[in-house]
Amino acid sequence: MSGAGRHTKLFERLKELEGEFEGSLLKELQDCASGVWGLFKQNPPQYLERHLRERLSRLDEVGEKIIALRRQLAEPADFPLLTRYQEYCAMQGPHTPGEPKLATRFLDELGSARTLNRP
Repeated sequence: MSGAGRHTKLFERLKELEGEFEGSLLKELQDCASGVWGLFKQNPPQYLERHLRERLSRLDEVGEKIIALRRQLAEPADFPLLTRYQEYCAMQGPHTPGEPKLATRFLDELGSARTLNRP
């Protein structure tokens, strides 16, 4: 396979992973906004149900693959949705709102961003 063909395949894979990340994150945000804790890592993982731990682990794995592929392709390291998710996960402390409130805020941000970015 030529270098250009390999680059195209890797770029297609990157777009697939970014789409998977977005779809998974939106579902998890909706669940979290409805009261399912765990998305933003405010509680130790052992307190989460196994299926939720697995879903959130997969979300993190996809995020890591996105970062690695972006580096490999010399794309900007920033995938804004992943970066913002990581920023929300970093919000810790006694005065940080609970995860459902954070999820609602994140969903509101995403809705506002999509409205602003419409052609």
